[in-house]
Amino acid sequence: DEWQDILIDVSVEPPECTARFDSTAPGYSGIYGDLSFGDCGSSAAPVFFIIFMLVCEQIMLNLFVGMILDNFAFITDDVTDDMGDATSWEDGSKSEQVQELAEIFKKYDGATGNMSINTLTSLMVSFPQPMGFKKPDGTIQMHSRERAELRVIRAELNVILRQSQLESDLKARETFWLKRMWQRLTSQ
Repeated sequence: DEWQDILIDVSVEPPECTARFDSTAPGYSGIYGDLSFGDCGSSAAPVFFIIFMLVCEQIMLNLFVGMILDNFAFITDDVTDDMGDATSWEDGSKSEQVQELAEIFKKYDGATGNMSINTLTSLMVSFPQPMGFKKPDGTIQMHSRERAELRVIRAELNVILRQSQLESDLKARETFWLKRMWQRLTSQ
């Protein structure tokens, strides 16, 4: 950014610049001897900079869009399905796996899109690994690490719920005071 400042600097032409640093240049002490260059720019600099910036921006934009499309194809399983086992998550989630997680979540949310923290353990036990604790063979893996993960998830959800509750309480108080002030104003 701020390439415009560089553009202005390289566009300087005489008499605001010195064409060559030698013994005739005003203010040059000659400590380095006569030099073959000066500090003048070119009137073609704006054309060069504008073309350069447009080309660079287009290249970066194409790279950025290409990365997004590549990741989107990867996530939506646009890559070949013969990459391995359907239960493997090593190459990213496949659409069938995401659909399976959605179906399992529907069992616990009561068709509301929300669920109680109390049902979190049941949900995590129903989800297949790596999202939950169910192994591909149907057995449940609940060791100390899994229990710790569950505690961390519950703690984070509790923090989020408390923050949401505090915000809603604050809005309720504001609404209460606004209604009370409105009643006072209208009763006068």
